Amino acid sequence: AFESDLAAHQDRVEQIAAIAQELNELDYYDSPSVNARCQRICDQWDSLGALSQKRNEALQRTEKLLETIDQLYLEFAKRAAPFNNWMEGAMEDLQDTFIVHTIEEIQGLSTAHEQFKATLPEADKERMAILGIHNEIAKIVQTYHVNMAGTNPYTTINPQEINAKWDKVRQLVPQRDQALIEEHARQQNNERLRRQFATQANIIGPWIQNKMQEIGRISIEMHGTLEDQLTHLRQYEKSIVNYKPKIDQLEGDHQLIQEALIFDNKHTNYTMEHIRVGWEQLLTTIARTINEIENQILTRDAKGISQEQLNEFRASFNHFDRDHSGTLGAEEFKACLISLGFDIGNDAQKRTGIMDADDFKTCLISMGYNLVKP
Repeated sequence: AFESDLAAHQDRVEQIAAIAQELNELDYYDSPSVNARCQRICDQWDSLGALSQKRNEALQRTEKLLETIDQLYLEFAKRAAPFNNWMEGAMEDLQDTFIVHTIEEIQGLSTAHEQFKATLPEADKERMAILGIHNEIAKIVQTYHVNMAGTNPYTTINPQEINAKWDKVRQLVPQRDQALIEEHARQQNNERLRRQFATQANIIGPWIQNKMQEIGRISIEMHGTLEDQLTHLRQYEKSIVNYKPKIDQLEGDHQLIQEALIFDNKHTNYTMEHIRVGWEQLLTTIARTINEIENQILTRDAKGISQEQLNEFRASFNHFDRDHSGTLGAEEFKACLISLGFDIGNDAQKRTGIMDADDFKTCLISMGYNLVKP
């Protein structure tokens, strides 16, 4: 606008010069004064033109500098925003509380952490590049004395914030390292406890099952006299009682597992609850079986029943005890009665649906079978 206004006055200056020239040609008496005045006007006009040109060049140069700074501001914003988001995400991940239950899970976290640390040098290069953009802006402003008002119009992120977050990330990395190391050690100890418990449980569980089967077999088989069976069972009872320290040791291992908050164990299908129930059943079974044999001995002595008759009774009972449970179920007992010629409709005994050996013997006697030695 100023240059346009200046150009509009160019004709007037030329007119003044032309008038002065015409006065000179007419030998105007005061031509020297007119010429001096005209020269001053022309000199001032030329000076004004030079100043205008200089001003124009300065404005163009400043405009280019501002355009450069604006581009640098924009470049800073484009690169600072994703880098800032990355740092915030990294800080959140590094402070995240992890919950793992196996060595494999903590190893996965450690691997991911090592992969993250491998990206830090490249991230630091990006940080330096972003700060370099800011430094370039500051250098331009300082070198060319550009008057900058305000801050980066494209972002609120500044170098101080970037450096502060970067320092926080670097501070959190070794803390995460230590936390992973401690958790790895804890999971190794947990795995040791799992294997320690499983090793014993995988022995004790089958041992209890085998003992239960052996006791059942002894009570069904007819090897030796009742006294022999009783002696054998008491030896079994002693061996079972002597096994109690192993159960106690397993309880101690289970206590350690509970204190370590371990809730699963892939190395065994046995839990402490299963072992406890099996152990109590074993103790109950051996005690009940011994009591049954003792009762049979008392009955035999009281009734005068011979060993051969007892063996015959046992063989009959075992024949109908198809599932070898040591008791006759409803259908098994019904089959027994039918074989004896009884027409059986519904069970009408204890109404428990089962009959043990003593019940069977009592039933036979009540039906007229003489189990007493002649």
